[in-house]
Amino acid sequence: MDDAQFRIWKTQLVPLIYDWFSNHNLAWPTQACRWGPKLESHTYKDRYRIYLSEQTDAKAHKEPPKLLVVDADLCKPRVASTEVVATWTDFSKCPYVRDVKTVIHPGEVNKIRELPQHPEVLITHTDAPELYVWNIDKQPNRIRGPDKKWPGASVAEAVLTGHVTPANESLFALATSQ
Repeated sequence: MDDAQFRIWKTQLVPLIYDWFSNHNLAWPTQACRWGPKLESHTYKDRYRIYLSEQTDAKAHKEPPKLLVVDADLCKPRVASTEVVATWTDFSKCPYVRDVKTVIHPGEVNKIRELPQHPEVLITHTDAPELYVWNIDKQPNRIRGPDKKWPGASVAEAVLTGHVTPANESLFALATSQ
């Protein structure tokens, strides 16, 4: 899609297809995304929790893989005007998505699941056979210090081991359904 086609899609088709549209640029690509619970409901918007992973280049940039906890405000259907839907910018962070917490993860996160009975509990899976159990409410927010260095890896509440299937074929062995 060239620039002219993209501009037509953005200004003419997006307002017709979507009730609301936004994007949120991350510093690094994500391999896993999971919708969490609805946190609040207001007249014109709902606030949801979203869990994202960031796959970093830990060796070259000395930036560890992370599990991000963000809150997103989503407009309810037929609330946003077509002008607002058509004027989103694709080069900036979205004002409707706010970082809540950063967890430094031991390895890149490939899968994320939450427990519906306990939405603060997440289970993550990496390329390794272990599963990590996190209580997001108890985890400290790990951000860069004033010296621009990252703190050490976060410590999971539990690490589930004993999965003998090779890591690249490993199934996500924990049922998290209701």
